[in-house]
Formats: sequence, C-alpha cells, structure tokens
Amino acid sequence: MKEYTWTGKNADGKKVKGRIRAQGPGHARIALQKKGVSVLKIRENPAHVPGKFSWFHPHVSEKDLILFSRQLSTMLNAGMPLLQSLEFLESRHGSPGFQRILASVKTSVESGESFTNSLKKHPRVFSKWG
Repeated sequence: MKEYTWTGKNADGKKVKGRIRAQGPGHARIALQKKGVSVLKIRENPAHVPGKFSWFHPHVSEKDLILFSRQLSTMLNAGMPLLQSLEFLESRHGSPGFQRILASVKTSVESGESFTNSLKKHPRVFSKWG
C-alpha cells in the first residue's frame, strides 16, 4: 500500500485535505468518493517508503522548527554549551520524530562534526539552514 496526499471538497463544498493509504491513486480516489469527497488533486506522498515505518521520514512542522530555533538561540546566548542545549531540547520536544532527528544531530556533533554539517544530514527538515 502507498500513502497519498489529497485535496478535495466535501458535500458542503468546503475545501478539505488529508492523507490516505491505498493500492493506487484510483483506489484512493474511489475510497474518498465513498466518503463524500470530490477529489481535486491526489499525489503519492514521497516521504512514505512502502514496507517501512513512518519514522524513517518523520514530519516536522514549521512550528516545531521555529520553537527549536528560538529555544536554541536563547540557550546559546545565555552561555549554555551546544551539546547541553541539544540534549535539553531533545528531551523536551513533543514530536517523537523531531526528537530522533535532534538525537542524531547531537550524536553527530559529539563525534566531531560541525553543527552545520550535522544539520545538513537532515535536508528534509533543515533544508533552509545550511
């Protein structure tokens, strides 16, 4: 099964969107029509890897990134070391996917990589940071 992202209109004519798992785009469209959705657009979700768990490509919201950058900036400006700041943020962040990414960044920095190169290892999340 593949995962698809779709946009459409409900019975009231309101624009709706979401994700659905189906054998193919035709099956997804039929399933949505049965739920009363008139599909406007449907595409395969490139982040979904069939047969793998979703944690391979976790979704990180813009809100999470903004909160992370503000908190990291505050800690560094207060004199807290980078590794300690990353460890603190990793343990306090609500999103499990983002926690795993922060753990990876922290491990990379601990092993001697620069912070910038550590972020570049996660281009889906930190694409605008490098």
